[in-house]
Amino acid sequence: MTFISKVKQGAINGWHTHQILPSISIAQAILESASGASPLGAKYNNLFGIKASEDWTGKVINLPTRDYGANGSYQTNANFRWYDSWNDSMLDHAAFFTNTPWREINYAAVVGEKDYKKAAQALQSAGYATDPQYATKLIQRIEQNNLTQYDTEAFNGQPSNVGVIKKTVGGTLTELAKSAVKQYDVTLIGDSLGVGTQPKLAGAFKSFTHDVLGSRQITHATNSLNGTYVLQSLKDYGQLKDIVVVILGTNRGVTDTEIDNFVAIAGNRKVIFVDTNSNVAHRQSVSDAYRRASERHNNAYFANWMAHSSSLRSRYFGSDDIHMTNEGYQAHANFIKMAVYEAGVGVKTTSGTIGTLTEYIGIEDIDYKGGNLVSPKGESVIYNHPANELWGSKTGERVIWIESILEVDSDDPQFILETAVKVMKENGQPAAQYVVDLAELPDDVSIGEWGLVLDHEFNPPLYIHARVLEIITSETDINANKAVIGNVTEVFPADKSDIKLIQAELKKTRTELMGEWRQSIETTAVMSATNGFILSDYIQETQLVVSIPSTSQMPAYYTWERVSEDSIADREFNDILENTEETNRLTLYLKDVVGDESMFICIALDTKRKVINIATTMVRYQLQGLSEADKSEIQNGTVNNLKRGEVVTEINNNNAFNITNNGISIGGVELTSVQLHQLLELLN
Repeated sequence: MTFISKVKQGAINGWHTHQILPSISIAQAILESASGASPLGAKYNNLFGIKASEDWTGKVINLPTRDYGANGSYQTNANFRWYDSWNDSMLDHAAFFTNTPWREINYAAVVGEKDYKKAAQALQSAGYATDPQYATKLIQRIEQNNLTQYDTEAFNGQPSNVGVIKKTVGGTLTELAKSAVKQYDVTLIGDSLGVGTQPKLAGAFKSFTHDVLGSRQITHATNSLNGTYVLQSLKDYGQLKDIVVVILGTNRGVTDTEIDNFVAIAGNRKVIFVDTNSNVAHRQSVSDAYRRASERHNNAYFANWMAHSSSLRSRYFGSDDIHMTNEGYQAHANFIKMAVYEAGVGVKTTSGTIGTLTEYIGIEDIDYKGGNLVSPKGESVIYNHPANELWGSKTGERVIWIESILEVDSDDPQFILETAVKVMKENGQPAAQYVVDLAELPDDVSIGEWGLVLDHEFNPPLYIHARVLEIITSETDINANKAVIGNVTEVFPADKSDIKLIQAELKKTRTELMGEWRQSIETTAVMSATNGFILSDYIQETQLVVSIPSTSQMPAYYTWERVSEDSIADREFNDILENTEETNRLTLYLKDVVGDESMFICIALDTKRKVINIATTMVRYQLQGLSEADKSEIQNGTVNNLKRGEVVTEINNNNAFNITNNGISIGGVELTSVQLHQLLELLN
């Protein structure tokens, strides 16, 4: 069997799953692996010479390579991805071009391109390889080997060899799987091995519930140690997710009857039984029982951790030979993520010369057109172009697709298509819409823009990241001016500490969000301050200074804005700034900072008052610590909704205190404004 015949099916599958032209994939493999004979291809199964970038979490091999620079070629060393098989290399190659947002944008001209010459040139233009003749070499190999015949086969929708649904899942985690599992809702039920693995799974899935406890078994007289009881409880309380991962079997064996009862309670959820490789006498019987269960039940899957981890037991297991090391628990978690991915997508497998080929059950053979919904033949995708143009976010001039994977419990492509069409029709509009005062948005906001909205109807203010869908204005009533926003992400937890944490996180990305409001103008200007960005009763003044990079267009004008928790005060303050400040310098006083901190924005304009740059910074009010004597005198006090300049009723139920321009007193004792803020910090 020739090299091309061994890899062609993987290349065709790559077109169906990720829209990478088969002729391009095969030509790259021929060129970069010498038809599989290179050390990288033969020893490490890397057919495409893909280097191990920072986001790669798999095995790595460091090898010499030749790169090209301004002075020609030169010898260097680089880290390359190390695959378990050629099949893994083919699958990862197809996923490589879209498995991060940056790659999806960078290789946009490659993905979906049906002309091999254009695809080859697009690869080189995107910087895939530094060889200036790379595209030419690909085209030559395509034409010499008639590789376009496999493009035709892919376009005609000829299916790959179809086998049985794969019921043994789990393995080395691929980048594709690592990204794909983020769409799944997962529950973990386990024993002490689950206790060690659970933290390593945190954040891996769309949602994740878990109940893990040492000494737990599949059934037990004590409810807390009874895995089946835990399953039923999670189900009763609505916490049982679509995919259930089971790590039970180390403390004692399992029976077919116990497993059948467990699966029955799970209902139509997918259940992944993970066997054990701890040094216990019954581990083989547990493994056999879980394998039989996967054969009896359509929704049961067998994750063979024992086989996967045996060669690395010395590294994965601790001194007791029961529990795992930190490395072992991480490998266990990655193995489970791969199992969730394979069970989740419902893959089919066939046995081949190079191992196991994997493909999706999809609708590639159907050509569908129904109104706004289109599914071209050869693709297992349904498009709604008008909806995506309306709701999809933009990167420059390119609209990024709003994507989701639909899971249908059927092998019938027509049924899958009909179900998908129904779902698409039901979800053609944003799921949430929200009405806010138009005054909450920038003056120049327009329909279709994305940004951050601060709704001051809530205390603390509600942060909303959304897209403007509609603007409603009134010539006679300014209060009737509203904006309808959709694709809403609201941040409004009930717990105060959660609010603080989330708002702190939002502050980190706020510069970027404000930039989105400003038509994606790149924020390259730098803001500095003569007295720093923290004011107090001791440092009551500072001057903000904006510096523009020498490589940028120099501004003709500057405008300044403040964004704080008080939108009404901001509008009045910004009106003053608009009429008085047009330079790159702004003098700030302590009274200009609202609450604990305020954001100040400087917008650089050209002669036509077009935005050319933006700089933002946060200016904070600094609190100092109280002495222990001060703390002892104000214990048990309560203060609500305190702001400078307001009267607050009482503290300790009897000591009235007031805030005025002339002074502050508690029980007749005057406090400085610094002491007052110290008091508030303590009582919070």
